[in-house]
Amino acid sequence: MNIPSTFIFGSTNKKQMPDKLLAVFLKNVFRFGRKGGRVVNGPIHLYLNYSPRNETVEAKVKQLLVRYMRVVADNEEELQLFLKGLQKFPNVNLYSSPLEVPLLLPIGEATTGSGSGERKKKRW
Repeated sequence: MNIPSTFIFGSTNKKQMPDKLLAVFLKNVFRFGRKGGRVVNGPIHLYLNYSPRNETVEAKVKQLLVRYMRVVADNEEELQLFLKGLQKFPNVNLYSSPLEVPLLLPIGEATTGSGSGERKKKRW
């Protein structure tokens, strides 16, 4: 059974990989099973008819200057609620991949909890 999935991609270097160029690359990388995609205030929302494995997604985008997150949302309203909740609770760990990180935090601001009050940067 195929489960539809939504990905939100963001460029880590807007100068080398602007949003429109990233959208064109993603359109070609995810040719099959793509329901649609759109640029929403910078990040690109990509809607797929299936849910690819994390290894597959990482293999496809590892050479691109991107971060991404997978969102389980049935409709646009649910997606917007999730993104608002992510802004309110940015420290919730939803991600298992180093490329899959919250797009709302600038690069270098995602931290690991060390308990000593010291902020450590995650490896990207």
